[in-house]
Amino acid sequence: MSEDSKERREDEEEEDKENLDDSRANSSLTSFLASGRIQNEKADVTSEGVLDLTNLSLTNLERNFHVEYAKVKNLAISGNNLQKFTYMKLFPKCEILDAQDCQINKFIADFNYNLLELNLSRNQLKETNQLGRFENLKILDLSSNLIEDPVVFALKKLEILNLSSNYLTEIPDLSKCVSLKSLNLAENKIQDLTKISSLICATSLQKLDISSNSIDDLSQFSTLSAFKKLDDVAVAENPCITEVVESDKFEYRSYIVSCCSEALTSIDHERIQDHIQTEGEWLALQGGIKKIGPGSHVALCEQIASHFPKAENGPPTPAQKSCHKALEKRRSMAVDPSGDSSVRSEDTVNSVYSPFREWNGKIGKNLNLRRTPGSVGKTNLRMCSPSEARKNRSFTFQDSTNQLESFITSSPTQRLQESTRTTSTETVICSARTELSFTVDGRSESTPLPIIETPTKPPSPTSSNRQLTPSVAEVSFVAPDETTEELKNRVRALEQKVAELNKQNETLTAINDALVDTLETFKTEQAKMWKAIRSQIPTPQNMTNSLVCETEEGHHVHQVKWDMPLVKGYRIFVDGSSCGEVVGKNQSARITDLTADEPHFVQIQPIGNNGECGEISKKLHIKPPVSQ
Repeated sequence: MSEDSKERREDEEEEDKENLDDSRANSSLTSFLASGRIQNEKADVTSEGVLDLTNLSLTNLERNFHVEYAKVKNLAISGNNLQKFTYMKLFPKCEILDAQDCQINKFIADFNYNLLELNLSRNQLKETNQLGRFENLKILDLSSNLIEDPVVFALKKLEILNLSSNYLTEIPDLSKCVSLKSLNLAENKIQDLTKISSLICATSLQKLDISSNSIDDLSQFSTLSAFKKLDDVAVAENPCITEVVESDKFEYRSYIVSCCSEALTSIDHERIQDHIQTEGEWLALQGGIKKIGPGSHVALCEQIASHFPKAENGPPTPAQKSCHKALEKRRSMAVDPSGDSSVRSEDTVNSVYSPFREWNGKIGKNLNLRRTPGSVGKTNLRMCSPSEARKNRSFTFQDSTNQLESFITSSPTQRLQESTRTTSTETVICSARTELSFTVDGRSESTPLPIIETPTKPPSPTSSNRQLTPSVAEVSFVAPDETTEELKNRVRALEQKVAELNKQNETLTAINDALVDTLETFKTEQAKMWKAIRSQIPTPQNMTNSLVCETEEGHHVHQVKWDMPLVKGYRIFVDGSSCGEVVGKNQSARITDLTADEPHFVQIQPIGNNGECGEISKKLHIKPPVSQ
């Protein structure tokens, strides 16, 4: 073998060796990249017990830091790639675990009694079986995962639960979570709320977010009446709410107020306005509205729209007038007694039907005078006349029946003497309109109003030893010429007047009940009348269509025509969805942006001159043209 061939062979062997070394190096690197195992190299726990391992692209946690992990109370590992979490045993004292956005698809844990807060949002969890082992857990965030039904929790100390942005189609079973205060179920696919009161503990829930779901029946929200402590609820972006908002027929928040308790203060993260609160209270007291349960969406919307239409045109309804008056009274009673309208008193009017109840109570508190020490047998004065009647004459009677009779039968001089010895009196203010009665021994025949106690004036220590004259008598009015029989007749006349007023009150109550029944009957007849009017509006006939042109984007433009008597306008539906309106005299519409290679169907709904819509026409099918 020549020297050139030997050198060539040695060069080839060295090249092969280098290639082999390179291949081995590439093989080890490939295996390392394939395994993708990245662990934390240290565990620096602060003095407060915080271990921060966020945003380190970790795929695993190093298990050799047992001593450091045992000190951890707050573990933050968000922003990593921990697909499978099996590390709870390493952190026995952990109270807060923040593992959001870690691509976790499986969470495995043993029973832990120290964990109080767990954040697993923005992961890939599909089930929640292992999470029920944290018996003292108070805050749980499972938002933006892949969780599906069924979901069952029995965490008795859980207070805040976030299940938003998942794939739930029904309310989770949280009946054993007796401490639950806040529940977020937004952005799911829940359709039924009828069982919510049996699936969620109603005695503690204060905040509920059920927005952006698939609830298409507004009447289902009547089930929220079971939650007496609910003060914040979110219902927006549900099909039934969206329909009401787009139609702009009435304010849906008023109905939500009527469904919930008096504790409700916010709807869809907005504080409830005064007029919404007043309308909701009015609806809550209507028997017809209360009888409409789940499954009656259309009937409920018609009822609410008849009472509180949102249109600005037209006269106000009786319900709107009542609520307007009640709202004015509510605001006037909420003003501070000093007259400063910017200062609100603590007591506010709670009912649209009894605005004077709190008013009376406030007057009673302000005018109630304390009983003087040593007073005996004091009775109360019930004032039934307006303030301007206080200038009228008044009588002073002693506090027992026997003393009253003695006062009537005694002489004028004796009356003066007895008046100076009395320690308990009661004044009856007599109005010129005779609209009031007096109280003897705590009994009154008049309608009870604010109680005013009359202070007792202690007797003078020398009154019994001096000569009394009429000029110093303690009597507001003395009628020496009136006989005993005249006084008795006056008492009888007052008692008879009280009896007559009671009868009139009963008669007015019966008349009011009859008017309410008549109004309900009128509403029913009105609904039938409008239904008959709508049935008289004709339906479009003889519908035809023709291709007008093709746009630059490849879409078709069709001309649709029909025959029908003149109406106010027409509403056009394409593939079941409303796409606009045209004027009634045209009887044709141009529909654009139709997909060229897909079939479509068009329907026409007439709008009468009274604004009512008639029946929708039959479907006109538009087929894609056959390619040449």
